[in-house]
This record gives sequence, C-alpha cells and structure tokens, in this order.
Amino acid sequence: MTRLFSLCAVSCLLSTALAWGDVDLVPRLRSYRITHQTFTSTSGDVRDECIPPGTYKLLRFDTLAQNYGSTHLDIGRPGDRPDLFVWSSSHGHYHFEGFLNYALFNMAGQQVKPGFKQAFCLEDIEQLIAGKPSNGYTCDYQGISSGWTDVYVSSLPCQFLDVTGLPDADYTITVDCNPERKIVEGSYANNTFTARLRIQGDTVTVVATATPTSTSTGTATPTNTPTATPTMRPSSTATATARPTPTSTATSTATSTPSPTSRPTATVTSRPTATATSRPRATPTTGAAAWQPNTFYAAGAVVTYNNATYRCIQAHTSQVGWEPPNVPALWAVQ
Repeated sequence: MTRLFSLCAVSCLLSTALAWGDVDLVPRLRSYRITHQTFTSTSGDVRDECIPPGTYKLLRFDTLAQNYGSTHLDIGRPGDRPDLFVWSSSHGHYHFEGFLNYALFNMAGQQVKPGFKQAFCLEDIEQLIAGKPSNGYTCDYQGISSGWTDVYVSSLPCQFLDVTGLPDADYTITVDCNPERKIVEGSYANNTFTARLRIQGDTVTVVATATPTSTSTGTATPTNTPTATPTMRPSSTATATARPTPTSTATSTATSTPSPTSRPTATVTSRPTATATSRPRATPTTGAAAWQPNTFYAAGAVVTYNNATYRCIQAHTSQVGWEPPNVPALWAVQ
C-alpha cells in the first residue's frame, strides 16, 4: 500500500545520498499486540494513505531505529531538505520519507500483505549506550545521536500492519531500515530485523527473532537501562493540519529549542550505485555443510537440511527452532 509519498523537489535532490561517517542504523520491533479499529475518511491514518476507511484487525508494534555508530545521524531541518521530507497530517509534523519498509510473510515465504514504506520523524528518544550524550534531535531538527534510538510506539497513527482476514498461524514480520540507502552507512548488513510471530485470535506471541547486531567498531557495549529519561511521543490523535510549504529558509518553530553540541555538517554525495542496495549473494556450491544451531551465517551462505539445499538471505546467528524450512525470511530453498 502506498505510504506517505511526496513529489520530487524542483531540484530533484532525491538522486543524492547523505553521508556523515560511521552511522550504523539497526532496526528493532517490540511490544506486539492485536487491536481492532474503525477508520473514517477524516482519520489521520486515512489522510496519510496508511489504510482506506473501514474496520480492521491490526497488528501493532513499537519500532526502534537505533544508531550504534560512532557518528551522529544529523539530517537537519525539514525546510532545508524538502526532497527528503513529507508532511504527516496524522502526526502534525514532517517525516523523513521512506525510512522503513515493513513486510509480512507466511511460513511458505509468501508475502501475505502488501509491504509499505513508512516515513519517520527522527529524534532522540531512548539512550542505548551508557555515557553517550544526546545531541538534542527533535522533529524540528531531525537526526539520531550516536548511542541513541528513535522510538515509534504502537499506539501512534500508521504504526501497524493490517492482518484482517488472515488465518491463525505463524508469520514472519520484517522491517528494513534505510531501504533506499538515502543515508550512507558503513555497512547495510544489519539493516533488517526479522521476527516469527504466532497469531491466534487476538493474541500474538513471539516465537523467535533474528536481531541484527552492530557492525560498528566505534561503539561501546549497549546497556539495557537508559541513564537518561526519554521523552516519549504522545499517542497522537492529532486533527487535520494544513500542510505548510517548506522553504530553504525555514527555521524551527518549536517552543523549546535544544542546545546540542556542535552539529556535524551533512555532506551531500552522489547516491551509491545499485551495488549498495543489493546484498552480496554467494554462488551455491556442491558439498555444502549441514545446517547447525548457534552458528553465524552470512548472507549467501549455503547449507543442507533434510536432504534439501538452502541459501541464507539474511545474516544471522542460528538457533534451535530456526531450521531453514521454519524461517523463510532467513533461508531460501535452492
């Protein structure tokens, strides 16, 4: 389903990518739940083209966009980069367009609902790494500090997948961060998060997850206990707001302007070629090793399991229960 698309700016700067250094974006999903909701033509979710009017069964979840790199992701004011941002009527502010891509698959590897690209306002919400200060990013001046994460809680508009009519079964949900590679990172190998979910009526259970890990060498060990109290986004019920026209001279209108440390200057470089957007694939060979649990498999690795050959389509460390036929989001039969 089309999500929050905008026209190319006059300058057509969408052909460029943003580069800062050691930015390492790692997505994560959590707090899954099933809800039922009716949307009207005036609902913010409908105005943002997330869903047509009607009554739906929804799979909701929190989404985290984590920066484990040693460099701040510093994007700046939406008015300065109209090619990168789109206005969200339901949230009442600008979002970085196409920042995440969601998809839902059945256990045969078939996509059961159309995938969609989600736009995000990028700001510091939770601290990931102890001792890492926030650079003060908000929806008025967007970015994610090194060692911090943005969080979109499950109650926010458009923070769901439509699962209406799907039978009770196991499904694989995936989220790909920075799918269009608008942001240059040191590696894209950890940009996809995968979880196997069991949906039974209005109950959803996590069966297994394939959590990507940081590829950055410049970060400390993450801590599970934030040392700073995050400012969580409210559960938005925003009314329709007229879309302002961004200009290159727009300034922040926030009532309180953060006082960050010196911001790095974003350097606009040419968008990477297609090789940056496609993960390397190894050529299958004869004599592949048998699949084993507790083993790291890179994308393209080839294994055998129960007399069948599989190719790894997402780097991960295997676990019991993640045998190749059970996780089609990780393995493709040859």
